[in-house]
Amino acid sequence: MKLKATISPKGIKGVSWKSNKKAVAKVNGKGVVKAVKNGSATITATVKGSKKKATCKITVGTPVNAVSVETPAVTLKVGETSVIKTNVLPKTASNKKVSYMSSNEAVAKVEANGTITAVAEGTAVVTVKAKDGSKKKATVTVTVQAASTPVAPAPTTPVTPEPVAPVAVTGVNISKTEASMDINTNIALVASVVPNNAANKNIAWKTSDQTIATVDSNGNVKALKEGNATITAVSEDGSKEANCKVTVEPNAVATNKKELETYLKQDSLNKVIYNTQEVGAIEIEEGDYPDLQLVVNAPAATITNSATFKNIQIKQLSENTWVEKASGNQIDLYAGKAHVIVKKDAQLKLSLKDGVKEATIENDGTIDDIQIDTKAQVKISGDNKSTIPVTTTKKGTFIQTEIQLAVDAQDDFTLKVQPGAENSTIAIPDDSVVPAVVGVGVIPVTNRQKNEVTDVVADNTGELDENAAKGSVTGSIETADKESLQEATVYVIPYQASIETSKIDAAIETAKTDKKCKETTTDEEGKYTITDIPYGNYLQIVKKDGYKNYIAILTINAETFTSEVITLVVPSGERFQLSGTIYDAKLGNVAVPEGITLTLRAGNNTTIGLVEATATTDANGRYQFENIEPGNYTVQVSDNRSDIAESERYIRMNYNVTVQENTTKDMTISQKVTGDQVRFVLTWGSRSANGEVPEDLDSHLLGPTASGNGRFHTYYMNKTYREYEEMDNDGYGVTYADLDYDDTNYEGPETTTVYKDVNGEYHFYIYDFSDQEDSDNTRLATSRAVVKVYRGEQNIATYNVPDGVGTLWDVCTYNIHTNVLTPINKIYYHTGDSTNVGKTAMEIAQERLESSVSRYANLNLGDALKDEIAGRLAKANVLLNSTTATAEELQEYATELEDYCVSLLSGTAIETITGDLPFKSYFISRQCSSVDSLQSESVLYITMKKQADIYESLNVALSDEDAAISWQESDKEGYSKMLVVTNSRTEAVEKYYVVYKEYEPNLTPSSITDGDNYIVSSYYDSVYDEESEQYVQCYIIYGENPTLSNPIFTFGDEEVTGVYTPVTEDSGNKNYTGTLTITYEDTVKTLPVKYEQRIRRLELSGVTETGNPISYITSDYIYDENDDGYDVHWIEGKNKELGSEAEFRFYGVDMNSYTCSLEKVSDSTIYNYKLVVKYKGDTQTVYIKYTQDTSITDNDTEESTTENAGSEEETSEE
Repeated sequence: MKLKATISPKGIKGVSWKSNKKAVAKVNGKGVVKAVKNGSATITATVKGSKKKATCKITVGTPVNAVSVETPAVTLKVGETSVIKTNVLPKTASNKKVSYMSSNEAVAKVEANGTITAVAEGTAVVTVKAKDGSKKKATVTVTVQAASTPVAPAPTTPVTPEPVAPVAVTGVNISKTEASMDINTNIALVASVVPNNAANKNIAWKTSDQTIATVDSNGNVKALKEGNATITAVSEDGSKEANCKVTVEPNAVATNKKELETYLKQDSLNKVIYNTQEVGAIEIEEGDYPDLQLVVNAPAATITNSATFKNIQIKQLSENTWVEKASGNQIDLYAGKAHVIVKKDAQLKLSLKDGVKEATIENDGTIDDIQIDTKAQVKISGDNKSTIPVTTTKKGTFIQTEIQLAVDAQDDFTLKVQPGAENSTIAIPDDSVVPAVVGVGVIPVTNRQKNEVTDVVADNTGELDENAAKGSVTGSIETADKESLQEATVYVIPYQASIETSKIDAAIETAKTDKKCKETTTDEEGKYTITDIPYGNYLQIVKKDGYKNYIAILTINAETFTSEVITLVVPSGERFQLSGTIYDAKLGNVAVPEGITLTLRAGNNTTIGLVEATATTDANGRYQFENIEPGNYTVQVSDNRSDIAESERYIRMNYNVTVQENTTKDMTISQKVTGDQVRFVLTWGSRSANGEVPEDLDSHLLGPTASGNGRFHTYYMNKTYREYEEMDNDGYGVTYADLDYDDTNYEGPETTTVYKDVNGEYHFYIYDFSDQEDSDNTRLATSRAVVKVYRGEQNIATYNVPDGVGTLWDVCTYNIHTNVLTPINKIYYHTGDSTNVGKTAMEIAQERLESSVSRYANLNLGDALKDEIAGRLAKANVLLNSTTATAEELQEYATELEDYCVSLLSGTAIETITGDLPFKSYFISRQCSSVDSLQSESVLYITMKKQADIYESLNVALSDEDAAISWQESDKEGYSKMLVVTNSRTEAVEKYYVVYKEYEPNLTPSSITDGDNYIVSSYYDSVYDEESEQYVQCYIIYGENPTLSNPIFTFGDEEVTGVYTPVTEDSGNKNYTGTLTITYEDTVKTLPVKYEQRIRRLELSGVTETGNPISYITSDYIYDENDDGYDVHWIEGKNKELGSEAEFRFYGVDMNSYTCSLEKVSDSTIYNYKLVVKYKGDTQTVYIKYTQDTSITDNDTEESTTENAGSEEETSEE
């Protein structure tokens, strides 16, 4: 409180304030008094510079926090009285005095002691108010009824009075003959005698069962427990009575926590009504009451509930909170304004009934369902982002949410979508319901009557929340030829549904005027960044002279949004074809079935508005749009097949596509995943002429294990994570997550699915396997990689690869339990290999050193080295337990330890074994790894031309000078000999068990030459011989010359020879061209030879053109829309077109031996040139995809030419 000092005379300024007991009350320089603890203190105000002062005595006490009355309603007849019984809480309150005031003293008066006197018929409210200033109060409703009017006696002639007998009571009237009550409630019964002029009007009260209901001398009845009791009003003389049958229902009213706890223990109750004026925090302890309904009427309380009930009805509640900790409750909310918090492990269903005006819901646990049956303002937030089903039935309801909702709307309502709720959905019965969506994101609205889905872009309505979190958008812009586009202007303006595409320039100018337009230009690499954008929906516009305007819907809901590469197109009068194949994301390269619908709209990310064209997939999963203008489009892929169960359909997907020529765009869609299963789908670019796209990107998912031990890691070497403590129907371990397919040759898809979630964080990465050794790699950033994340029936996020240098794209983390998806979207260089993706440098170093310690802890060494190795292992453990050691230090010591131990292990290694005939060769197969033990056992296989005991003559060279050998009889069954190597320095012993094998030479020629005749191929085959009428083994040879003249055959073993004898007119089988006689020592084998002329398929090795540097050549086998395959060569040059004077070279072929003719092609999306080559009477076609790259220099050409020349020379020698 604040004290005010008045000084006389006026004009004197300055008062000092002082408290004599600061421990009780403090005062500051402005006279503001702050109570500290109970007690009394004197505050003194003194005029500065004088002794004039004034004092104020302050008493600090415990305030009243509640006032209640035992009988909140009484009924009286005129002239009757009743005393109010008042309870003041807490009992320690410093001032328990109360005041009484009647709202209508003409009906009922109240005295200072709480005595009510009935004055006249009517109703009055007596307010009982605490006098301590706390403003706490309670009320008593007083109903006054008319008193019985006595009948005036008829006039009589005065007579001499005679003694008159007293008027006897003939009956008793009672205000109620039946009453139904809840336990711990009160009613007031009123009784009177008949006649009105009875001499004795006094009434006595009694009850038939004191344990069920009591009654006081004024007729006030209190219910105690379930049952029936009769309340009787008896005339004082006992001659007459009247009864009220009271039924006490199995419901109880608790006015404080102690009473509540008492009633919760009574199994016979159906309902407990918590009717309390208590202030502050009240906790309902844990308990299970499946047959009990709880009704809460606590206007001043904050309640934390840990118990489960049949049902909970909240009639009144403090504006603060109902905190729910229990699992399984159905809560019906009636309170006009309430705040409900669902704690982490709690689970409930919530229903908002008539009377609710405002409700704030914080969900950190699980809400199974929210039913809104009132026109209310509802705010939903919380840490658990799992989808909440919501049903709303009243027109005008407003829902603001930060959590993803699935809304079933029975009438018009407004949904305000905050960041985190962008994947919400709405379902409506028919066109009569029109939901309004504002905020962030694009919300799909399902019309059940039409079985149609329409996207609604959340409208900013021209306003953005300036206090909202802000993000940025980054990306790059290029031409259709994939050239970076400099000085293109990029705008970001607030999205409004009313903006027409034709009026976009005016919309930009308006946004500039209102300072709501963000603008920038692309740099020399075509890149741009716009920052400080409040979260919301926007239109992104790109303008550049000579190009069509680019328009896309853009949602900013994260700190950094990476846009996919934007392609600007040049307007032209031509029209083109857009076609491709739709693939099943889970099955990889398997096309979807017939009947999938594709919808084409102008602009990127555009899923609303005018439809340009529609198409459906054929039996091969192919689609085709015809007569398409150049531009940017959105293709929406939907599964509307009516003959397929909804649960088996594909999830609707959107793809952006640029059309500048005939364009092929393959797409992937994912089938709906069950329940809360999650799927990550990776796709990336196809082979490009400039090599900017890696061949092999890999998907990596790390997540919590069901056992709680460590993390699982799915990737190409370990595609499936199973738990074998659980078994599926086929007897295998239950699959928790898997990677379907490892695509090593561009594009994808690779699909990772989480089937069974474990509470914890999942982490998804993309690793550039193709460039893993290149720390300066940028091909991952230019790969056009996209990751789409699905949950249940929705695509909940799409991530485009960001700009950056490195080999690892850290995409996102995801908590499946709370549905919190956190984008990371950064690229960096990964220093380990694929097995270590997702691990820090310290984790990698620790695992390596721990593995080394474990591996070398039990080496079987001599005494001389045991202490040495023990000391080295002890040092390793010190490093592992250090809190200051760096990852580099751990790696360095791991290398040192491994090198040292390997040097010991190699002390018994064999370098070479040589010998004279009949020795031929040897190899060693280790049965026990010498890495684990120096007492390892190996098998030594010795190959000889014939069986002989020649071991003593073999020359065995060892790797360590301290090692020596001895040949011994084998100590192991199955072997006759063993070679024992002993190292005197390490005392290590290794046994090599000897197996002798007989040498079998390879009689197949390893190469064939025939002068200038190019041998295309040769092989053994079984052919049908017409003379013998049976199949015989034959050696078939194809060469470019018409005949085989003087072939020379070479074999893998120089002791094997082969002689060719041609068939003449008078010798041999005329079905063959000759015979091949193969000789090895005493073995002679004769085979017929069949020779045919065949021209090789020329392989392009280089291209040169005067004035047009060519920098890159590669090839790929590509199928067109008719499933025809082409071996297409990708070529880049500085000029726009490839000239007819270009020279083409082929591997191993003299340029004078062939002629070329180049043709330009315009009707194919696969290639744009055909090269017709004539060589040795054969005509071949080479398909070329040529693109322009103005950045190519002559130096680039020289390097390419050198590489090609080298390749050609090597081929010629080969």
